[in-house]
Amino acid sequence: TDFNLLEVLNNVENLLKLKAQEKGLEFNVLYDKSNSMHLNGDALRISQVLTNLVANAIKFTHEGKVEIILTKMDGDVYRFAILDTGIGLSEEQLKDIFTSFTQADNSITRKYGGTGLGLSISKELVSLMDGKIWVESTLNKGSVFTFQIRLEASKTQVEVKNRRLNPVIEQEDKPMMDSLQAKELFTRLKEATKKRRPQLCEPILNEFKKYRLGESDEETFKRAYNLIKKYQFEEARIILDEK
Repeated sequence: TDFNLLEVLNNVENLLKLKAQEKGLEFNVLYDKSNSMHLNGDALRISQVLTNLVANAIKFTHEGKVEIILTKMDGDVYRFAILDTGIGLSEEQLKDIFTSFTQADNSITRKYGGTGLGLSISKELVSLMDGKIWVESTLNKGSVFTFQIRLEASKTQVEVKNRRLNPVIEQEDKPMMDSLQAKELFTRLKEATKKRRPQLCEPILNEFKKYRLGESDEETFKRAYNLIKKYQFEEARIILDEK
């Protein structure tokens, strides 16, 4: 079936990006824009595998990032790598990671919930597409789950139906917030967190969203925003105290 791979990537991003942001994680989808995205293959299975692997990466990552990296190899082969900076896997866990639904360490199950990684399903889906899947991982440093499949170019152009998340306001269209204004808003936000009332924080957060911020201010805002949205006011105030 003809499909647009960009649409598949966008759908996975739209489905899971907010979950990553709620945990304060950076989420990126990286690919060479010069590659053709009009392909022939099983879009549903590709989407299922990506969703499984990305959801898994987010689940087992507390800080840092999760990335989907798409690379076109020789001979119509497309490689999808899902990278995370999460808890990683031991050599013992790596041995049968794709063949067992049970997590090797019961303490992981207790801490993170769930009874399995869903990796056997992913392996089965990749096999049905005549592809291969593997993992590279270091305990406490992160993992890269990779699968690759052959996808021929489509003879037709397939439009992207779903655009990327929140396309309404591009970052470049916003005015830059000056440092004095940022400092004042951060002070107001810190005072609002002391009262532990989200309705006091909301208008200040919305004011921040109207502007572009410097790199340091942007990082502080994102971290504070994610904590406030989870009603973790004490933690947010610690972040804001650093400003």
